[in-house]
Amino acid sequence: MNAVPSDMPAALVNAFDIDSRKRDVRRLTAALAEAEAGMHAAASFRSAVLGPHVLTGAISVSEATGSLMMAGQPLETSGTRRGPVPELLALALETRTADERIDAPTTSVPQDLPETVSGLQHGDLVEARFEQTPYGQFSVAGFALWAPAGQAFVVGGGWFVTQRHRRIHADRLIALTIVSPAGRHEYRIPEPIHRWPEPE
Repeated sequence: MNAVPSDMPAALVNAFDIDSRKRDVRRLTAALAEAEAGMHAAASFRSAVLGPHVLTGAISVSEATGSLMMAGQPLETSGTRRGPVPELLALALETRTADERIDAPTTSVPQDLPETVSGLQHGDLVEARFEQTPYGQFSVAGFALWAPAGQAFVVGGGWFVTQRHRRIHADRLIALTIVSPAGRHEYRIPEPIHRWPEPE
């Protein structure tokens, strides 16, 4: 049994606890049927490369496939018979307005962001907030993983926390919290990412 860091987001705790082989596909399918572009949601994923992670933000529709996604990460399969992608563990739809949410968009970058980024270590559990058109602002909670090929840290969804070959925060990153340093939690940390696909 892993000791859970006190500040760890509940959705991320659940992402570690859910057995991928026992995920509730019926519930996921029902949630996807209710989901619409523009709705706010929290989606929990488990990736073989990036580990468990939670995306929180607005749902959008892929122009290429017409399927639902969040921050560029697919929620459902494409084609005539759609269903939750294998990596999706849970999907919680948000009904409150942007003004009512506790994670309403921020307009300023914390002064301590450079210091937080410079102290990152492979396997730290973090919560990172990004802003990127056309997704708007969204957050990713999960492991910060070192990618030697690009000399950069990445989080779930493949988002870069640091710039390649530079130990400074990525342009899209607007906030970063280290929930638990790698040496203080007991979760299994994925291996460094030695082969990373180039962005399209």
